[in-house]
Parts: sequence; structure tokens; C-alpha cells
Amino acid sequence: MAKEFLRGNIIRIFDPQRLLLNLGMLHGVKLGDRFYVYEEGEEIFNPANGENLGRLELVKAELEAVLVQEKISLLMPLRKAQYEQTPVLSAVLARTYTGGTQGSDLARDQLNVRGEQMIGIKQLNPIAVGDKARSAVAHEK
Repeated sequence: MAKEFLRGNIIRIFDPQRLLLNLGMLHGVKLGDRFYVYEEGEEIFNPANGENLGRLELVKAELEAVLVQEKISLLMPLRKAQYEQTPVLSAVLARTYTGGTQGSDLARDQLNVRGEQMIGIKQLNPIAVGDKARSAVAHEK
């Protein structure tokens, strides 16, 4: 059997922690499934042969299904891990000290890359009704 990502849209925003997805049990969603809310970036081409590789999915949030009904699911942010619970001032100082930028993950090492080839990732828009969402892992079809 082929595996595919479950793809849907955010259809309602209840508050800053609860979003409604237009996918449910009938689509294969299970309690605890993880989803990415994203916007599509520019098309990416293979520099070696010009092949169109698709669009980068710019993730706005990683969420989990906390309530699953037949055709809809309630999504909430993942629970924070213990190491992520740092005071704001400490996080700002750590980012300043390590030279991190917006989107940097302080729990990961920096790579030695060619600075002139870095293009960055555009600023993401806030989550909105109609945003695309997909499962974090592929499901059997």
C-alpha cells in the first residue's frame, strides 16, 4: 500500500491554542496524530539539472489532534518539553550570545556553511482560516 500525507485546511480558530481541521476519523486521523500548519514557499529547482522539486513547506506550527470526530479534529500545540521552558530573558541572552537568528533552534549546533549562499526564509504570516495542514507522518492509503 502507498503512504500519503493527510492534507486538509484550518477551518476555524477558537483561540490561540485551539484550531479546527477539516479532517477526522473518516480520513484516517487518530487521537495524538501530529500535523503541520504551513504556507508554501517559492518553487525549488535542482541546480544540477533544473528539475522542479516542488515548494518548500514553511511550517507555522506543529500541532496534535486532541479530539477526533468523524470529519473534523481539534488541534492544539504540542506540550512543551522540559528543556524548552526557559525564562524569556535567558532565551534572549542565549540567542544574542550564540549569534542565533529568528528561527534558530538553540538546542541544535550551528553548521559551517558559506554565508554568501544563505538566502534565509521569509517571515511567516500568522495562522489563518484556510491555511494548509498536513500530517507529520504519511498514512497508509
